[in-house]
Amino acid sequence: MNNKYMIIILMVFILTGCSTSYQKRNIYLVFTYGYTDEEIEPGKYSIKFRGQRGDELGMLRRYWHRRASELCPGGYSEASAPANDHALDINAYTGLNIIGIPYIEGIAECK
Repeated sequence: MNNKYMIIILMVFILTGCSTSYQKRNIYLVFTYGYTDEEIEPGKYSIKFRGQRGDELGMLRRYWHRRASELCPGGYSEASAPANDHALDINAYTGLNIIGIPYIEGIAECK
């Protein structure tokens, strides 16, 4: 019986550890994931989301819209839709070329 529960617990950890969770990205660490945002003018935000290898871009788009909704609770329009899907992300801090990391960015304008 104990082995059965241990296997179930192990499987839960394995399955939940394989996808990116919704969180703010720590930009000071190279291999981190999550969102970053910047208010480029009042009510207008640049939102970027970096996933992990193997994440689906559809999930990153949903996370992008989630962050836009948090920043603009009264609604938003996509001044620049999150269509800039990148399979290649150049890390600006190190110049390191990270191949296969899904990345999405766009601009949300609050209504």
